[in-house]
Amino acid sequence: MMVTETLHPLLPAPSTLIISTGLQLRSLREAQDLSQLDLAERCAMDHATVSDYERGVHVPSLRSLLKLAEALQVSPSSLMPE
Repeated sequence: MMVTETLHPLLPAPSTLIISTGLQLRSLREAQDLSQLDLAERCAMDHATVSDYERGVHVPSLRSLLKLAEALQVSPSSLMPE
């Protein structure tokens, strides 16, 4: 028997949300003409971590989202897709 996950019909699938958040992060970073390394240094994290977040490989923790928002001088909610 196959078990399927029931999701709320108005919410995006988790993988879509992760990828969209990464694309939003990249868009905000590029709008400020920052490299992944520049942003990583502002957040005291490795540039590979920023790359992983942008590509949807890893999900940023709440703490990381707050650091990224502060480094980009945006509200944390602006990192989430609309």
